[in-house]
Amino acid sequence: MTRFSFRLRFNMRLFTSVALLLLAAVGAWYWQSRGEMLRISFEPSVVAEVVETILQERVLTPPPLRVEVRSQAAELTSSGVFAYTNLQRIENTVSPLVLNAELSAAAEAKVQDMFAYQYFAHVSPTGSAASDFVKEAGYDFLAIGENLALGSFDGDQDLVQAWMDSPGHRANILNTSYQEIGVAVVEGMFEGKRTWVGVQMFGLPASVCPRPDVSLSGQIVFLKDEIARLQGELEILLPAVEDAKERRSSQAQALISQYNELVKAYNLNAAALQSAISTYNLQVEAFNFCLGG
Repeated sequence: MTRFSFRLRFNMRLFTSVALLLLAAVGAWYWQSRGEMLRISFEPSVVAEVVETILQERVLTPPPLRVEVRSQAAELTSSGVFAYTNLQRIENTVSPLVLNAELSAAAEAKVQDMFAYQYFAHVSPTGSAASDFVKEAGYDFLAIGENLALGSFDGDQDLVQAWMDSPGHRANILNTSYQEIGVAVVEGMFEGKRTWVGVQMFGLPASVCPRPDVSLSGQIVFLKDEIARLQGELEILLPAVEDAKERRSSQAQALISQYNELVKAYNLNAAALQSAISTYNLQVEAFNFCLGG
Protein backbone atom coordinates (compact mmCIF):
# COMPACT_ATOMS: atom_id res chain seq x y z
CA MET A 1 0.00 0.00 0.00
CA THR A 2 2.81 2.32 0.87
CA ARG A 3 4.67 1.44 -2.35
CA PHE A 4 1.53 2.10 -4.43
CA SER A 5 1.00 5.45 -2.75
CA PHE A 6 4.60 6.37 -3.44
CA ARG A 7 4.22 5.42 -7.08
CA LEU A 8 1.00 7.40 -7.33
CA ARG A 9 2.58 10.43 -5.80
CA PHE A 10 5.56 9.99 -8.07
CA ASN A 11 3.33 9.72 -11.15
CA MET A 12 1.31 12.76 -10.09
CA ARG A 13 4.52 14.72 -9.72
CA LEU A 14 5.64 13.56 -13.13
CA PHE A 15 2.26 14.43 -14.63
CA THR A 16 2.33 17.85 -13.00
CA SER A 17 5.84 18.50 -14.28
CA VAL A 18 4.94 17.44 -17.80
CA ALA A 19 1.79 19.53 -17.68
CA LEU A 20 3.73 22.55 -16.52
CA LEU A 21 6.28 22.02 -19.27
CA LEU A 22 3.50 21.71 -21.84
CA LEU A 23 1.83 24.85 -20.55
CA ALA A 24 5.13 26.69 -20.69
CA ALA A 25 5.71 25.51 -24.25
CA VAL A 26 2.19 26.49 -25.29
CA GLY A 27 2.59 29.83 -23.59
CA ALA A 28 5.92 30.41 -25.30
CA TRP A 29 4.41 29.43 -28.65
CA TYR A 30 1.40 31.66 -28.00
CA TRP A 31 3.43 34.74 -27.22
CA GLN A 32 5.88 33.95 -29.99
CA SER A 33 2.98 33.62 -32.47
CA ARG A 34 1.63 36.93 -31.28
CA GLY A 35 5.06 38.39 -31.87
CA GLU A 36 5.11 36.87 -35.35
CA MET A 37 1.78 38.51 -36.09
CA LEU A 38 3.24 41.77 -35.00
CA ARG A 39 5.94 41.36 -37.61
CA ILE A 40 3.27 41.67 -40.30
CA SER A 41 3.95 45.34 -40.26
CA PHE A 42 3.71 47.96 -42.96
CA GLU A 43 6.32 50.04 -44.66
CA PRO A 44 5.07 53.22 -46.33
CA SER A 45 4.91 52.36 -50.02
CA VAL A 46 7.09 54.16 -52.50
CA VAL A 47 4.33 55.28 -54.86
CA ALA A 48 5.11 56.33 -58.40
CA GLU A 49 4.53 59.95 -59.21
CA VAL A 50 1.80 60.97 -61.63
CA VAL A 51 3.16 62.16 -64.96
CA GLU A 52 1.90 65.63 -65.73
CA THR A 53 0.51 66.40 -69.15
CA ILE A 54 2.47 68.79 -71.32
CA LEU A 55 -0.77 70.21 -72.63
CA GLN A 56 -0.85 73.95 -72.97
CA GLU A 57 -3.16 75.83 -75.23
CA ARG A 58 -1.24 76.50 -78.41
CA VAL A 59 -2.33 79.80 -79.88
CA LEU A 60 -0.42 81.23 -82.84
CA THR A 61 -1.20 84.88 -83.53
CA PRO A 62 1.20 86.65 -85.91
CA PRO A 63 1.10 90.48 -85.98
CA PRO A 64 -2.08 91.67 -87.78
CA LEU A 65 -1.75 92.50 -91.47
CA ARG A 66 -2.88 96.02 -92.30
CA VAL A 67 -2.82 97.51 -95.80
CA GLU A 68 -4.01 100.74 -97.38
CA VAL A 69 -7.72 101.54 -97.29
CA ARG A 70 -8.87 102.64 -100.75
CA SER A 71 -12.12 104.27 -101.75
CA GLN A 72 -12.66 101.56 -104.34
CA ALA A 73 -12.19 98.03 -103.00
CA ALA A 74 -13.10 94.63 -104.37
CA GLU A 75 -15.80 92.56 -102.72
CA LEU A 76 -14.49 89.83 -100.42
CA THR A 77 -16.19 86.57 -99.50
CA SER A 78 -15.60 84.05 -96.77
CA SER A 79 -16.11 81.15 -99.18
CA GLY A 80 -13.50 82.54 -101.58
CA VAL A 81 -10.93 83.08 -98.80
CA PHE A 82 -11.55 79.51 -97.62
CA ALA A 83 -11.09 78.12 -101.13
CA TYR A 84 -7.87 80.02 -101.85
CA THR A 85 -6.48 79.10 -98.43
CA ASN A 86 -6.90 75.41 -99.21
CA LEU A 87 -5.45 75.94 -102.67
CA GLN A 88 -2.29 77.28 -101.05
CA ARG A 89 -2.09 74.23 -98.77
CA ILE A 90 -2.58 71.83 -101.65
CA GLU A 91 0.09 73.58 -103.73
CA ASN A 92 2.46 73.24 -100.78
CA THR A 93 1.61 69.52 -100.28
CA VAL A 94 -0.33 70.15 -97.07
CA SER A 95 -3.72 68.52 -96.43
CA PRO A 96 -6.68 70.87 -97.02
CA LEU A 97 -8.65 72.20 -94.07
CA VAL A 98 -12.26 71.39 -93.21
CA LEU A 99 -14.59 74.36 -92.78
CA ASN A 100 -15.88 74.35 -89.21
CA ALA A 101 -19.06 76.21 -88.20
CA GLU A 102 -17.89 76.93 -84.65
CA LEU A 103 -14.58 78.38 -85.84
CA SER A 104 -16.44 80.48 -88.41
CA ALA A 105 -18.73 81.76 -85.65
CA ALA A 106 -15.65 82.66 -83.60
CA ALA A 107 -14.12 84.47 -86.59
CA GLU A 108 -17.37 86.40 -87.16
CA ALA A 109 -17.54 87.36 -83.48
CA LYS A 110 -13.95 88.58 -83.64
CA VAL A 111 -14.67 90.79 -86.67
CA GLN A 112 -17.73 92.32 -85.05
CA ASP A 113 -15.81 92.88 -81.81
CA MET A 114 -13.09 94.80 -83.66
CA PHE A 115 -15.64 97.01 -85.37
CA ALA A 116 -17.54 97.56 -82.13
CA TYR A 117 -14.50 98.53 -80.06
CA GLN A 118 -12.51 100.05 -82.94
CA TYR A 119 -9.30 98.12 -82.48
CA PHE A 120 -7.19 95.95 -84.76
CA ALA A 121 -5.29 93.46 -82.62
CA HIS A 122 -5.41 89.89 -81.37
CA VAL A 123 -6.58 90.99 -77.92
CA SER A 124 -9.71 93.09 -77.44
CA PRO A 125 -9.76 96.14 -75.14
CA THR A 126 -12.02 93.98 -72.97
CA GLY A 127 -9.23 91.41 -72.67
CA SER A 128 -10.75 88.76 -74.96
CA ALA A 129 -8.20 86.84 -77.04
CA ALA A 130 -8.55 84.36 -79.88
CA SER A 131 -8.90 81.45 -77.47
CA ASP A 132 -11.79 83.21 -75.71
CA PHE A 133 -13.75 83.71 -78.93
CA VAL A 134 -13.15 80.10 -79.92
CA LYS A 135 -14.24 78.75 -76.53
CA GLU A 136 -17.34 80.95 -76.48
CA ALA A 137 -18.26 79.45 -79.85
CA GLY A 138 -18.07 75.99 -78.25
CA TYR A 139 -14.92 74.76 -79.98
CA ASP A 140 -12.74 72.49 -77.83
CA PHE A 141 -9.19 72.62 -79.15
CA LEU A 142 -5.62 71.56 -78.67
CA ALA A 143 -4.22 74.31 -80.89
CA ILE A 144 -5.58 77.33 -82.72
CA GLY A 145 -4.20 80.09 -84.90
CA GLU A 146 -5.59 83.47 -85.86
CA ASN A 147 -4.81 85.56 -88.94
CA LEU A 148 -6.10 89.14 -89.15
CA ALA A 149 -6.20 91.50 -92.12
CA LEU A 150 -7.58 95.01 -92.59
CA GLY A 151 -7.71 97.21 -95.66
CA SER A 152 -8.50 97.05 -99.37
CA PHE A 153 -7.65 93.98 -101.43
CA ASP A 154 -8.19 93.02 -105.05
CA GLY A 155 -10.40 90.07 -104.20
CA ASP A 156 -10.20 86.92 -102.10
CA GLN A 157 -7.10 85.56 -103.80
CA ASP A 158 -5.24 88.83 -103.22
CA LEU A 159 -6.11 88.75 -99.51
CA VAL A 160 -4.86 85.17 -99.11
CA GLN A 161 -1.71 86.00 -101.08
CA ALA A 162 -1.05 88.98 -98.80
CA TRP A 163 -1.16 86.61 -95.83
CA MET A 164 1.10 84.15 -97.67
CA ASP A 165 3.65 86.93 -98.24
CA SER A 166 3.85 87.46 -94.46
CA PRO A 167 5.97 84.76 -92.73
CA GLY A 168 3.83 84.47 -89.60
CA HIS A 169 0.53 84.31 -91.47
CA ARG A 170 1.99 81.91 -94.01
CA ALA A 171 3.09 79.63 -91.15
CA ASN A 172 -0.49 79.53 -89.89
CA ILE A 173 -1.94 78.81 -93.34
CA LEU A 174 0.52 75.96 -93.99
CA ASN A 175 0.64 74.60 -90.45
CA THR A 176 0.35 70.80 -90.72
CA SER A 177 -1.16 70.51 -87.22
CA TYR A 178 -4.36 72.33 -88.11
CA GLN A 179 -7.27 70.32 -89.45
CA GLU A 180 -10.13 72.85 -89.46
CA ILE A 181 -10.73 76.50 -90.23
CA GLY A 182 -13.30 79.23 -89.78
CA VAL A 183 -13.39 82.36 -91.96
CA ALA A 184 -15.13 85.71 -91.72
CA VAL A 185 -14.65 88.76 -93.96
CA VAL A 186 -16.85 91.79 -93.28
CA GLU A 187 -17.00 95.35 -94.56
CA GLY A 188 -17.61 98.03 -91.95
CA MET A 189 -16.60 101.40 -90.53
CA PHE A 190 -13.19 101.55 -88.93
CA GLU A 191 -11.57 104.79 -87.79
CA GLY A 192 -14.04 106.78 -89.88
CA LYS A 193 -13.43 104.88 -93.13
CA ARG A 194 -15.31 102.04 -94.76
CA THR A 195 -13.00 99.06 -95.06
CA TRP A 196 -12.74 95.27 -95.01
CA VAL A 197 -11.64 93.15 -92.07
CA GLY A 198 -10.78 89.47 -92.52
CA VAL A 199 -10.27 86.79 -89.90
CA GLN A 200 -9.05 83.21 -90.23
CA MET A 201 -9.41 80.91 -87.24
CA PHE A 202 -7.41 77.68 -87.56
CA GLY A 203 -8.00 74.76 -85.23
CA LEU A 204 -6.81 71.35 -84.12
CA PRO A 205 -9.83 69.78 -82.35
CA ALA A 206 -9.33 68.22 -78.93
CA SER A 207 -10.97 65.00 -80.12
CA VAL A 208 -7.86 64.18 -82.14
CA CYS A 209 -5.92 63.24 -78.98
CA PRO A 210 -7.96 61.51 -76.24
CA ARG A 211 -7.24 63.19 -72.93
CA PRO A 212 -6.28 61.20 -69.81
CA ASP A 213 -9.28 59.92 -67.82
CA VAL A 214 -10.36 62.61 -65.37
CA SER A 215 -12.16 60.07 -63.15
CA LEU A 216 -8.94 58.05 -62.86
CA SER A 217 -7.12 61.17 -61.75
CA GLY A 218 -9.78 61.65 -59.07
CA GLN A 219 -9.38 58.04 -57.97
CA ILE A 220 -5.64 58.58 -57.52
CA VAL A 221 -6.27 61.55 -55.26
CA PHE A 222 -8.82 59.55 -53.23
CA LEU A 223 -6.45 56.58 -52.80
CA LYS A 224 -3.60 58.84 -51.72
CA ASP A 225 -5.82 60.40 -49.06
CA GLU A 226 -7.02 56.97 -47.89
CA ILE A 227 -3.45 55.66 -47.63
CA ALA A 228 -2.40 58.71 -45.64
CA ARG A 229 -5.34 58.14 -43.28
CA LEU A 230 -4.48 54.45 -42.78
CA GLN A 231 -0.82 55.23 -42.25
CA GLY A 232 -1.74 57.72 -39.55
CA GLU A 233 -3.92 55.15 -37.77
CA LEU A 234 -1.16 52.53 -37.97
CA GLU A 235 1.42 54.89 -36.53
CA ILE A 236 -0.91 55.69 -33.63
CA LEU A 237 -1.85 52.04 -32.99
CA LEU A 238 1.65 50.50 -33.16
CA PRO A 239 2.91 51.81 -29.77
CA ALA A 240 -0.26 50.51 -28.09
CA VAL A 241 0.26 47.07 -29.66
CA GLU A 242 3.89 46.89 -28.55
CA ASP A 243 3.01 48.03 -25.04
CA ALA A 244 0.20 45.47 -24.70
CA LYS A 245 2.48 42.71 -25.94
CA GLU A 246 5.25 43.65 -23.53
CA ARG A 247 2.82 43.65 -20.60
CA ARG A 248 1.17 40.48 -21.91
CA SER A 249 -2.12 42.28 -21.64
CA SER A 250 -5.35 40.48 -22.41
CA GLN A 251 -6.03 43.19 -25.01
CA ALA A 252 -2.88 42.39 -26.98
CA GLN A 253 -4.50 39.88 -29.33
CA ALA A 254 -7.36 42.25 -30.20
CA LEU A 255 -4.93 45.11 -30.83
CA ILE A 256 -2.72 42.93 -33.01
CA SER A 257 -5.73 41.79 -35.05
CA GLN A 258 -6.85 45.40 -35.47
CA TYR A 259 -3.34 46.40 -36.51
CA ASN A 260 -3.05 43.61 -39.06
CA GLU A 261 -6.44 44.47 -40.58
CA LEU A 262 -5.27 48.05 -41.05
CA VAL A 263 -2.06 46.77 -42.62
CA LYS A 264 -4.07 44.64 -45.03
CA ALA A 265 -6.24 47.63 -46.02
CA TYR A 266 -3.14 49.80 -46.39
CA ASN A 267 -1.45 47.30 -48.70
CA LEU A 268 -4.58 46.81 -50.82
CA ASN A 269 -4.98 50.57 -51.28
CA ALA A 270 -1.28 50.99 -52.05
CA ALA A 271 -1.49 48.29 -54.75
CA ALA A 272 -4.61 49.91 -56.21
CA LEU A 273 -2.86 53.29 -56.23
CA GLN A 274 0.17 51.91 -58.02
CA SER A 275 -2.08 50.34 -60.64
CA ALA A 276 -4.12 53.53 -61.12
CA ILE A 277 -1.01 55.67 -61.48
CA SER A 278 0.52 53.25 -63.99
CA THR A 279 -2.66 53.31 -66.09
CA TYR A 280 -2.96 57.09 -65.88
CA ASN A 281 0.68 57.60 -66.81
CA LEU A 282 0.25 55.42 -69.89
CA GLN A 283 -2.73 57.58 -70.92
CA VAL A 284 -0.70 60.75 -70.38
CA GLU A 285 2.21 59.41 -72.42
CA ALA A 286 -0.14 58.43 -75.25
CA PHE A 287 -1.74 61.89 -75.14
CA ASN A 288 1.61 63.65 -75.17
CA PHE A 289 2.83 61.49 -78.03
CA CYS A 290 -0.31 62.32 -80.04
CA LEU A 291 -0.02 66.00 -79.22
CA GLY A 292 3.65 66.04 -80.19
CA GLY A 293 2.87 64.27 -83.45
